[in-house]
Amino acid sequence: MADMTRSEILTIMTGGMATIAGAVMIAYISFLGGDDPGSRCCLPPI
Repeated sequence: MADMTRSEILTIMTGGMATIAGAVMIAYISFLGGDDPGSRCCLPPI
């Protein structure tokens, strides 16, 4: 990490935060009783 630029460190931090946010969103959807998290957040209703 000592050789990394500030931009590289912020890029890794942003990717990590996005991964955690996605996992929390899926956990929250499943906690609310969703059968398939993908169908709740990504696909239009049929």
